[in-house]
Amino acid sequence: MVTKADLLAALSEVRPARGRRDEAMARRFEAHGVASAALAPARKQLHTLVASVASSSDAALRHALLVPESGRASADASSLAAWAGTLGAPLGGIDYVRMVSLGDILQNGGGASEDARAAALVESFVDARAMRRGMIVLEDVDLLLAASGGSVGGGGMGGGGGLSPVLIGVLKSLLREPLDEVTRAANAADADTPLLATDAPCLVVLATVSTPSQSTTDALRPLFRSMVRVPLLKTAEEAADALRTSPALSTILHPDAVEPAAALALELASGTVGATELCDLVEGACRLEVAGGEDAAKDAAGAQLAAIRESCEAQCL
Repeated sequence: MVTKADLLAALSEVRPARGRRDEAMARRFEAHGVASAALAPARKQLHTLVASVASSSDAALRHALLVPESGRASADASSLAAWAGTLGAPLGGIDYVRMVSLGDILQNGGGASEDARAAALVESFVDARAMRRGMIVLEDVDLLLAASGGSVGGGGMGGGGGLSPVLIGVLKSLLREPLDEVTRAANAADADTPLLATDAPCLVVLATVSTPSQSTTDALRPLFRSMVRVPLLKTAEEAADALRTSPALSTILHPDAVEPAAALALELASGTVGATELCDLVEGACRLEVAGGEDAAKDAAGAQLAAIRESCEAQCL
C-alpha cells in the first residue's frame, strides 16, 4: 500500500529535470557567505545585472565574466556567482538556474573530450532557453573551454591560455544567439493582452575563471558584455571583516581572536589571501580539539590563535 509517507519520501528524493535548484546554489556559499566588505563592489554589479532582467519588458540577454584577482580568489568568484543565482527568482522571476562545471559533465556521463564538452554546453543553453527565463552559471569556464592536451593558464595548443578555439566559438555563438520573442508576442496578440515584463524571455549567463592569466582573460573578455573583478583581501581590516561575516565562524571563532587571526593569516600568506581561503583555513584550525580542560577554556582566544598559527604555517608558507 502506498501511503502519504511514501509520496513525501519520493518528493524529497526526486530531483527536478528543470526549474531552480536554490539549495544546491546556496551550499556553494552558505558556509562563509559573500557579505564581506571587500566583495561589496562585485555584489553590487551582480545585483544590478540580475535586477535589470526584472525591469526589462523586452527580451533580455545578460552575461558577465567573474575574474578573480588571482587563483586564490577563485572560490570567492564561484561563491558570488552562486549567490547571484539565488537572486534570480526574487529579483527577475527566473525559473531556471543551473551551475555547469566540468565535474558535473563527467558525473552526468559526459566525457572530457572537446566534443563532449561542446555538447554539454549546447544542452545547458537549450534547457535554459526552453524555460524562457533562465540563468546559467559556468563554473571555471577556462576548464570547460580548455584545449585537449593544452595547458590552462599557459601557452597551450589553442592559444588564449590553452583554450580551445572550437569551444570558444561554440560559447560565442551560444551567447550571441538572440532570444525568441515570436511565440510570446503571438500568444499575447491572440489573447488581446498587453505584454508584461515578467512575460519577457531572458537569459543570464555568469562565468567564473579558476586560474586567471592575462592570456586567458584576453581570450574570454570579448565573449562577455561585462566583467566583474573579484579582489583578494589585502588589509587586516578586510580580513577581519571576512571572518566576522562568515556564518560558519560566528559560533566557533572567539571574538578576541578575530583581529589577531586576520593579521596573522595575512602575514603568513605574503600579504594577500582570498576571503573563502582565509575562512576555510581559520575554520579548520578552530575545529581542532584543544586539550587542557578549564585552563584552556579560560584562554580560548589564545588557544585558537595557536591553532591558527600552526595551520597557517603548514598551508601558507
